[in-house]
Amino acid sequence: MRIDEIILRIILATVCGTIIGYDRAKKGRNAGTKTHTLVSIGSALAMIVGEALYMRHGNVLDITRMASQVIAGIGFLGAGAIIVTGEKKVVGLTTAATLWLSAIVGISSGAGMFIATIAAMIGWAITFSALNFIDNNINKKSTSLTIFIKLKRPANKLMILEFLKSKKCEIISLEKVMEDDLESNNEFHYMGNLSLDFNTKKEDLINELKEKEGIIYVNTIDEDV
Repeated sequence: MRIDEIILRIILATVCGTIIGYDRAKKGRNAGTKTHTLVSIGSALAMIVGEALYMRHGNVLDITRMASQVIAGIGFLGAGAIIVTGEKKVVGLTTAATLWLSAIVGISSGAGMFIATIAAMIGWAITFSALNFIDNNINKKSTSLTIFIKLKRPANKLMILEFLKSKKCEIISLEKVMEDDLESNNEFHYMGNLSLDFNTKKEDLINELKEKEGIIYVNTIDEDV
């Protein structure tokens, strides 16, 4: 394997990892540019080493073993990016997926599959532009809404139910979050699933709820992007 080819593979992996990581960092995610870049470089190096060892020792070594270990190992890093907030909202799923993508892009770069790597990056760009735009439009037109509410006392739940009914909202569920660590400072936490009237805007409903007496905090549970 030539030196210039090795350098080209590492550079491609570095560029791809940096681009993916920059998008995450720009959105304030806990795994940003450096993490994604290091994952991509490390994956590329693993493939280069695996190929070099195969060329040196022939059929004695399985060239795919290095790649399989990278894919298995990235699961631990991805799991660390996924957290559950106090609002019972799972965040970090997309970041975990981009970490996995960075590893695969690094592997393909390290294997010298430049066309496949570039095609994967084009697919990533489409996912985070066109598909993100489509998802946003779907969410705006959707009548389903999941909310998280903090109340001063449980009796305020009745007021919320009456308000939602006045807005012609179908209340699918409004359940108390049963976790001792959330019952602090005399706050009571509820998770609700609603089906809104077609003419009701989600933003207007949330803003009106925020103005109600007895409500400490209210927000929607949105999909991680």
